[in-house]
Amino acid sequence: MKGVIAGINPAARVIDLVHSIPAFDVVQAAFRLRQAYPYFPKGTVHVAVVDPGVGGDRRIVAMESGGHLFLAPDNGTLAVIEAENGRAGLVSAAAGELLAMIGSFGMLEIAVRLGDAAGTLRAGPGTPVRVRRV
Repeated sequence: MKGVIAGINPAARVIDLVHSIPAFDVVQAAFRLRQAYPYFPKGTVHVAVVDPGVGGDRRIVAMESGGHLFLAPDNGTLAVIEAENGRAGLVSAAAGELLAMIGSFGMLEIAVRLGDAAGTLRAGPGTPVRVRRV
């Protein structure tokens, strides 16, 4: 994951919070994330991975809450933060599924889970996009 991030944005800072949470201990992961995230600046993207099955067919959840963006497997890791702060947006996508959201900078962000949005849409940064409600 760090290599992918560095390949996309070499200036991105990646901070490892903890590596001692046992695999599948969602409760401890939720607690540690809840305790740590308020100390990061708003606009931070927090990625929570607590089980070895990540990257497979399981859905991933993207949630914006309190000015922070959270990404985690759909396993309950974000439940505590959502319960306390609510959510500004919640997106869940299966592998290969297209999704779009308004990011923390107010810009439209389009992605394909485990895929390539630019290739799928034949578009790149700056390509005009027409958005319509379905």
